[in-house]
Amino acid sequence: MDRNDDPDVAPDGDLRAPPDGVPPRPPTVSRPQTLPFGDLSWENFERLCYRLAGATGDVEHVARYGRQGQAQQGIDIFVRKANGRYDVWQAKRYASIDADKIAKVVNLFRAGEWKARTDKLVLAVQATLDDVKVQDAIEKHAIVLRAEGIV
Repeated sequence: MDRNDDPDVAPDGDLRAPPDGVPPRPPTVSRPQTLPFGDLSWENFERLCYRLAGATGDVEHVARYGRQGQAQQGIDIFVRKANGRYDVWQAKRYASIDADKIAKVVNLFRAGEWKARTDKLVLAVQATLDDVKVQDAIEKHAIVLRAEGIV
């Protein structure tokens, strides 16, 4: 018998042996599963919305509408598109949102002058939208806006 055929005697016999243990690992640290919007100041949340609003391909101009404290008709940011129409954004750094708050934002916008020249209303919120009443309110207002030519 050749030494290489006998695992107890073969020079590489230790390579054929099962592992003698598992190395210790530090505990797994999970990363947050949601973006930390709550850590943003309202100014930084609005800056984030501004950048997102300007990221579409057909933007001619993006700007904050007015300044804090002015009547803004439910608009924080407007985007003038190449076709001369607008997308408007309302940035709300709410910790929570309900159907009444959604209705207030949409109704304020609908009562304003910008409705006639707007293609899209974006309500950007930091709050979670995983509530049935909130989702139903969003869908209800989306139907009303869509009938007026606004998504």
